[in-house]
This record gives sequence, structure tokens and C-alpha cells, in this order.
Amino acid sequence: MIDRYDRMKFNIVLYIFLICFLCDSIVPQYPGFFWENDYLVKPIPYIEGADLNIAVIEGEVVEIKCKVRVDADEKYIIRWDSWEDFNGNNTRTTITGAVGSEHAVSTLTVYIDNPAKIDEENIFCMMENGETISLQFKVFVKTSNVRCGPCNGTEQIKLRRWGNKKTQDEDLQKAFKKNLIKMLKKKENYADGEVYPASNGTTDICGCKYKYPTTSTTTTTTTTTTTTTTTTATTTSDSDTAEVASRAMPTIISSLSVLSVIVASAISAICCKKWIESKKRKNQPTLYQLVEERVQGRTIALDERHV
Repeated sequence: MIDRYDRMKFNIVLYIFLICFLCDSIVPQYPGFFWENDYLVKPIPYIEGADLNIAVIEGEVVEIKCKVRVDADEKYIIRWDSWEDFNGNNTRTTITGAVGSEHAVSTLTVYIDNPAKIDEENIFCMMENGETISLQFKVFVKTSNVRCGPCNGTEQIKLRRWGNKKTQDEDLQKAFKKNLIKMLKKKENYADGEVYPASNGTTDICGCKYKYPTTSTTTTTTTTTTTTTTTTATTTSDSDTAEVASRAMPTIISSLSVLSVIVASAISAICCKKWIESKKRKNQPTLYQLVEERVQGRTIALDERHV
């Protein structure tokens, strides 16, 4: 009984952990009515219906989903409001999800190219009954005014809030830093461990792009008084080897066919020669036949003399 109870507690804890882990991109403002994005931040403490925040980078493209829980086969329209200053577009409402957990979904795609207009501005998603949820944008721009360490030859990025604005809430500041670092590593391939907050007490971010290893090619040149020989050793992959083999295969097959014809012809000629020789041997008289013929010839000669 105790083992069964402990197992039940373990399953409940595991279930809660999986929900928290898998649903990180879903942040509800109301039950059944929420935003979906990987970089959403909600204030602490959170009050139901409070504005959510998202840190974005100038030049990026951001997709945000608005979802509403609906009944099966229900027709629903999600509306967007107060995003005229945003350079973007939204999709029509579609119904997605398994039977019993259907949601109406509309996606807003925003191009972050006008930070002066959209920084600290809100967009609103609206249900059919007029209820809304809101999301505020915090724009970060690339600048050379942030003090960062060297990048050893790789591309470097330095981020700072638009207008050098300060984020007073420490929890929000930490969340923005965390999401910006995650965004740079995931979307722009900045190196793990090389993206970090600047040490100035702000939300400034420094980063270095991942440096891919280069493929080296070794060339050896040997020169004498009469000839010049150049040898190049290049490392090839399995796919290159396979491609070369596939190209050479028809030539190899053709060569083998010609070789087989030559061998067959040679074997036929040898067999024919042996057959002819055997026939000749059959037509030649044996030693016994020659002796018998000679003896018979002498006997006939003696008889003719007596006559």
C-alpha cells in the first residue's frame, strides 16, 4: 500500500514537471485565452489579465499566436487591435487541436524595423465577446556603445534597450537577459558560453558568433630539372567517394564485359585447336599398322619373284 501511494505521488510530481517543461512557450492571461511564443515574460507577482512582455531585437521577425479555447465544430473569429504602428500582418482564424481540446488560433507576424514607434507599445488580441489580452514590446537595438570583451575574429553583437532605457523591475530585467541570450543562440547561431550580460548593471548583452572549423587542403609540389610533378591531397567525405564510385561504375562494367569476351574467345580458340589436333591424330596410322603394311609389301614382292 505504501509503495503504491509513493508511486502515485511520483507520477503526480512527474506530470506537473512535464507540464511546466513542455508549456514554457504558453503564457495564459485568462483561462482558455492566451499568447503563445518562446520568449514571453510575465510580471512577478502576476495578476490575472496583466500585460505580458516580450524582448525583441531590431531586424528580427517575430511570430506570436493568440489562442482561444472553443467547442468542437465552432466557428470563431479572433481580432487584433492597436497594432497600426507595427509593420506586420495576421492570419485568418483557424481551429486546431485534438477532439476535445480545440483552439481558435490566429498568428501575428511582426517585422521589428521601427523601434522608435513600437518600443513599450502594446498589441491586443480580442475574443468575440470583446475581452482582450495585451502584449508589450521591449525593443533592443545593435550598438557599438556597449563594452564587451573580444571575440577572437568571429562576428560580435552588442545589444542595448532602445533609447538606453532602463528596466527598473529586476525580475523583468533578468528574464529579458535570459530570453535574449536564448534567442541569440537559437536563432542567430551565437556560441554557447559566448553570449553574456554586460557587466554594467543594465540589460545590455554581448555575444560572439559560433566559429565553424575550416577544412584544410594540403598541396605538395616536387620540381626537378626535367619534369614538374604536382600532387594535391584533399580530404574527401564519404558522399564524395560514393559519387566518384557511381560515376566510374559504367566504365568498370564496360571494361569487365570486354575482358570477358576476350577470355571467352581465347578459350574457344584453344579448344578448337585441341579438337583439330585430336582429329589429325585419329587419321594418322599407328606403328603396328606401318609394320604390318611393310611386312605385307615384302611378302608380295617375294611371291612375284618366284613367279
